[in-house]
Amino acid sequence: MYDGANGWEKAQAHEAALRYGLPLFVLTSDGLTQTPVDTELATARAVAWKEEQERRMLAGFDVVRMDTPKLPTITQDEGTVCILSGKGTEKTTRAAEYVRANADKSVLYVAPRVELVEDAARKYGLESYQNVKAQDRLREVGEPSAFFSQTRLAICLPSLLYLLEKERRVGAF
Repeated sequence: MYDGANGWEKAQAHEAALRYGLPLFVLTSDGLTQTPVDTELATARAVAWKEEQERRMLAGFDVVRMDTPKLPTITQDEGTVCILSGKGTEKTTRAAEYVRANADKSVLYVAPRVELVEDAARKYGLESYQNVKAQDRLREVGEPSAFFSQTRLAICLPSLLYLLEKERRVGAF
């Protein structure tokens, strides 16, 4: 349900209704009325939200966008390499090539889900954050986290954000 006067709420409500297959109701001065889901509005809202999240995540980085069906080999020697590309564009293949070719460099592989992180850790020879977390449970009180000593780590984005926020609040833990 949304208030008919608020355009942002309207788009958000249509997106949620489309995503979850729910009926949609609008509240107007005439009362509560069921309304058809506007799939075009819902899709536009979802795309805008994703673009905003991407913009925030990449703020401060040099970003090179490529409109190609397959990503080229990554040749960057220094700095941060961030791969954002659609399904089927060989992100995993290119990342694996880069990690193997730069065995002497630090790598922080970030993926949205734990399953992808575990898979990448195995494929690329990286330490999995899940393993580091298990090691941390066994450490002595006052001993620093093994997380901050890793030079080649695979971690999911929610865990990384949690750890960074935790360090900001309490210092190195």
